[in-house]
Amino acid sequence: MMINLPIVQTAFNGENLPTINARNLYDALDVSTKFTQWIERRIENYGFVEGVEFFPTLGKTSSFLGGRPKTEYFLTLDMAKHIALMENNAKGRDIRNQLIEAERQLREEVPALVRSLQQEKHELLALVDAQQENSQLKQFALGEQKAAKDIEQKYIALLEETLTLVKKEQAQTQAYTRTSRAVSACKPGVKLSDEEKRTIVRLKQGGMRICDIARQLSRSTSSVDTVLRAYRAQGGNA
Repeated sequence: MMINLPIVQTAFNGENLPTINARNLYDALDVSTKFTQWIERRIENYGFVEGVEFFPTLGKTSSFLGGRPKTEYFLTLDMAKHIALMENNAKGRDIRNQLIEAERQLREEVPALVRSLQQEKHELLALVDAQQENSQLKQFALGEQKAAKDIEQKYIALLEETLTLVKKEQAQTQAYTRTSRAVSACKPGVKLSDEEKRTIVRLKQGGMRICDIARQLSRSTSSVDTVLRAYRAQGGNA
């Protein structure tokens, strides 16, 4: 069943990142705990980093009578997938699969957008050249050139921003692939899923102790240590 989880573009360090409003994810997962307690526990337990994996903002007050404004949390798609998976139920798995599909669609849309912007830029430059050559528009040439230049610069800036996003997505994909290969190289005696192995690596990189990771995932400390040693042997840092 398709669940409505709008993807919101959140500005960070000059880039627009695709994010999910944590309150929408909370509603979709049908959690019984209060929202504030739920999101704060998830952030604390799994070591998510503010400004990297989630972005809190102050929203409107909770009623027309005033009071403290609500805090909204915008989550990266990776963080939203991890939280959905950790709910350990069918609805959480369905939401994670939906977010994976949304990521795939975004990666397909970006190159098409780049090609469209490039085509529009060429058409705009051709229009500027035609206006410059038209003797009937000479008296407007300076004003038209300035306007066209401003539009061109805006398109170029948007194009550069889009290309930066493409490179970042490619880098994230490569890093994800390296991590997947490293955790998949663990000893066959440790019966952990690849998703659990990636979670172990991420939690350790976030500063969590091995015993705490084992307790969090209901696994032995030796199996957690085996995953981390295999990851380091592949050149990873955890």
